[in-house]
Amino acid sequence: MTSSRACTVIHEVRPNLWIGSLQGASEALQKPQSSFTHAVSCIEICPRLRQGIVQLHIPVSDNPDESLLAHFQTVCEFINQAHQNQGKVIVHCEQGISRSAALIAAHLIQHEDMNVKQALLAVYSAKPAAKVNPWFVRDLVDWHQHHVLNS
Repeated sequence: MTSSRACTVIHEVRPNLWIGSLQGASEALQKPQSSFTHAVSCIEICPRLRQGIVQLHIPVSDNPDESLLAHFQTVCEFINQAHQNQGKVIVHCEQGISRSAALIAAHLIQHEDMNVKQALLAVYSAKPAAKVNPWFVRDLVDWHQHHVLNS
């Protein structure tokens, strides 16, 4: 079981790319000194964030009937554009364990030419509590195959 304190912690996966839970992201984004400029919210109901944050809402729940594959390109473009403009991005879902980790892994597959295992290990190294659910791992395998074929 994850403690409530663990849910408020955010983790840096790469420079200017962070992962967190809804609670952790909300707390980080509400701080006046926060330097976050962008947020990817992978949660059914889009949370209200601090004014001035550019937000991408991915309305996907964490169940086997859902897929993130159709959203990977949009998320990658959003993160890349933020970074081109020296932005700082936080990617979050409810617990910061599966959906957000899968979205960041998809970005690493595309942006750093990683395979699925490498991308997941990079996320898990930054946030050891992360664990992408099997149905989203299948999406990552499909994403990697698509990325390799189109490179």
